[in-house]
Amino acid sequence: MDEIIKKAYSGNRASVNALYNDNKNKVYSIAMCLLDNKSKAENVVLNIFSKIWKEFDKLKIETEDDFSEICKSRATIECKKIILREDSRAFVVPKNQNMMINSEKTNFSVSDKVSLWKEATSEFSTLHKFIFVARTLCKMSISQIAKAVNVDVGTVGL
Repeated sequence: MDEIIKKAYSGNRASVNALYNDNKNKVYSIAMCLLDNKSKAENVVLNIFSKIWKEFDKLKIETEDDFSEICKSRATIECKKIILREDSRAFVVPKNQNMMINSEKTNFSVSDKVSLWKEATSEFSTLHKFIFVARTLCKMSISQIAKAVNVDVGTVGL
């Protein structure tokens, strides 16, 4: 187990703050890419970390990478919930639209500017944007994305 994780489990405030500071921008970037709303993105950050800290002792986190993956995954799921509250049909598979997205040509890092993401995904449907962000920012597998949007793996077919 990473030392910072051990310290966080024991309640060391500096370690908890370090984990938060190392991951808050990743969560915010994911939320901004998916929601395109600063206020909602900020709320996602607050909600995600609040929930993680409440459940921290129950989570099986061994490394900083584990913690980061949980943050990114939960941010994606939280954004999906927000999107669905606003548009219950947002994740319906569009008819006659190619679901293939070549993420190799668009493999950006989380640290890239949100404006670049906004421009890159501006023509995408909500479903396409979600798949693109989940695949490239969150590094989710095809099966994880399919499960998240409740479609079969062949439909996602990245």
